[in-house]
Amino acid sequence: MLESAPKIKLNLNLLFPQGIPQKIHVKFLKWLLTFGRYIAVVVEILVLATFAARFKFDSDLVHLKEEINKHIPFIESLATQEVLIRETQFKIDVGKKTYNLNPNISLIVTTVASLTPTGIRISSMHFDNNSGKVNLPFRLAGKTNSNNDLAVFLSNLKNDSTFTNIDLVGLTFEQGEMNFSITGNVK
Repeated sequence: MLESAPKIKLNLNLLFPQGIPQKIHVKFLKWLLTFGRYIAVVVEILVLATFAARFKFDSDLVHLKEEINKHIPFIESLATQEVLIRETQFKIDVGKKTYNLNPNISLIVTTVASLTPTGIRISSMHFDNNSGKVNLPFRLAGKTNSNNDLAVFLSNLKNDSTFTNIDLVGLTFEQGEMNFSITGNVK
């Protein structure tokens, strides 16, 4: 039979490297040759995907520009409505500011309406909310065909306890109608 060979005792220390340690640039070069090629392939795939995506995005951009150009005439046709909407919003904003200045504005308008003769058409009523006075100044404009209606309206405003300092500040004649302006204060 085989005789057993003498056993050699080997001391192996795994904590200390054996042989010549490699320099850092050699390790980096080995790493670059093994894993670097995979990185280069991934980068090339990304570059090609970006290049291909550019054609898709360019066609999408052209399509969107065509869609926008189709809708431009419709949007331009709405310019007059936009102006009307902005004016209406401005008037609503002014109305809110005036109402916040004097919460009894509906009572004031109702009082003016009850004092107005049937032959008078009131075209505007402005409140001066920047005055800072105790009494709220206002300006009223309207039209009438009759001197008597205007005289009755002025008399009604002067005799009402809600209003003070009522003055007729403007009177013009246009096409058989009288245009008038009245100023005063609301208590």
